[in-house]
Amino acid sequence: MARPVRSSLTSAEPQSASGRLPKSRAVDRIDFLLGQAAGKRVIHVGFAGELATEELPGHPDALWLHGRLAQVSAGLVGIDLDRTAVEMATAKRYEAHVADCSDPQQLRDLAIPKAEVVLAGEIIEHLETPGSFLDGMHELVAAGGRLIVTTPNAASLLNPLAAMARYELINPTHVAVYSWYTLSNILGRHGWDVRGFLTYHHPLPPRVQRSWGKAAERVAARVQRLSSRVWPFVDFGLIAVATPQGQS
Repeated sequence: MARPVRSSLTSAEPQSASGRLPKSRAVDRIDFLLGQAAGKRVIHVGFAGELATEELPGHPDALWLHGRLAQVSAGLVGIDLDRTAVEMATAKRYEAHVADCSDPQQLRDLAIPKAEVVLAGEIIEHLETPGSFLDGMHELVAAGGRLIVTTPNAASLLNPLAAMARYELINPTHVAVYSWYTLSNILGRHGWDVRGFLTYHHPLPPRVQRSWGKAAERVAARVQRLSSRVWPFVDFGLIAVATPQGQS
């Protein structure tokens, strides 16, 4: 049976399509994640996409989050399905493993210690079986630890602006887009209590900031960032910080 959403940020469960948004704030995604990882044992799920981007020529402005996490964490493990990227990471002397995180048994077979922070960044929107994935995350989070999920925001201010021009802002590998409620709901249904919910700014790379040809994107992203100071849930992405249900 499906479990209801549980969130420490709301005084009552939303019972209709007009669920009231919780209080929140907008942050820089990378800075927030580095702060959460500082001094902690971290498992970074789905890290390989950023690693592959870093290795491709012609991407001098790519941010490799995994490498930055290694600089601040007390220990870092990467898990991904991309065997080639995992081999690239291990060649750089990072600990990394190949596993399907939607299969709890594969995660148990890794026999790696559970972590204080498990980061599932920009991955849930790619998954056809997100519930199985969230079930698998229980195999990675240590007692007293937390799961951090980040994903683009269905209520992003940029979405209706693009729709007015008959465009949809979407990565071609995405199969879903989440709102505050739907992300909280699926976490709750798979054994997670949401302890904190934030939004994050559009990850505008430096080359776009410098390009006159990308002026419209640059202006829209800055308008969105300014608007998020008052209305956080119009910002580009969502960050959910969750703990296993029943954990005090």
